[in-house]
Amino acid sequence: MKKYNEDLNTTLTFVGLEACNGGMTLMLKTGRLFSAVISTFIAQVQPELQPDPNDETVTLLRVLIHKIDNTTFGDAPALPQLTGPPRAIVQVRCLFYASLAASIFSAFLVVLGKQWLNRYASVICESQPLNAARLCNGSWTGSFCGTSTM
Repeated sequence: MKKYNEDLNTTLTFVGLEACNGGMTLMLKTGRLFSAVISTFIAQVQPELQPDPNDETVTLLRVLIHKIDNTTFGDAPALPQLTGPPRAIVQVRCLFYASLAASIFSAFLVVLGKQWLNRYASVICESQPLNAARLCNGSWTGSFCGTSTM
């Protein structure tokens, strides 16, 4: 009975480890996709942070025309004042960067978790060689007992 309980515990341990490893792999893939999408959004918002160069060009041309002929526009046009990007654009951009940082940090934690699971599984394989040999004889997906699928 004791031998059966040891085999059952080892089997359940490896099944639990395999399920955790599969879940972490899925989280890592989802995190990669999310990071790629957020990076695309950040790249799309970038032009909104720059001032419109056409406004400045039009104003400078009006100033030049006024210098040549004072009667065309009446008063001299004022040079454009840089007011900065709209507040909403800056806030959205901050949220994008915060979500990208959170995504990269969570992917880092998932990689650490996968490394820990692989190390834990290799310790189990070393501590119980007979049971581990039966469990790791190729019926597993190759993510434990000395091999890694990262």
